[in-house]
Amino acid sequence: PLKLDSTPEAVPLPDNVDDIKLPTKDSLSKSSDSMSPASVRDLTKPTPGIATTAEEVAPPKLILDSDISTITFDRGSDVLDSDATEALDELAALLLKNRGAHITLTSYADNSNITPRDARRLSLARALTARDYLGGRGVATGRIDVRALGANVSSGDPDRIDVKVN
Repeated sequence: PLKLDSTPEAVPLPDNVDDIKLPTKDSLSKSSDSMSPASVRDLTKPTPGIATTAEEVAPPKLILDSDISTITFDRGSDVLDSDATEALDELAALLLKNRGAHITLTSYADNSNITPRDARRLSLARALTARDYLGGRGVATGRIDVRALGANVSSGDPDRIDVKVN
């Protein structure tokens, strides 16, 4: 068993905190302890690889062109036509270039010939179809939120998906 010959003595603290002397960069680099000058960093200079400005921390928000911010569908269908796939291909390319961007797909469906419940189901199917298409193009589906609003359309074509950058 290990025995200590004596217990360490407590070091008294000064009465005034201002009397505490902290080591300086120069004194640390000249000291004979294990700290080398390379391990002492000047805190007034930026550290390489660490963001220091708001632009570095949060890149500028992605803005979508009008031709890819709305994707339309044929009434009663959740099938992507050629215009929709073209818009989604362009959106996928933008999202792959801007890996930090997240989007919301807000989907609607006309309920003139179906129940409100079925309109909501159709709008959900459309949003999921678009999300899966983007996922198939390499976009992580975790970056895509979906909202199915059914026939709750305030204006515009009721058979559509609106794409919004979060």
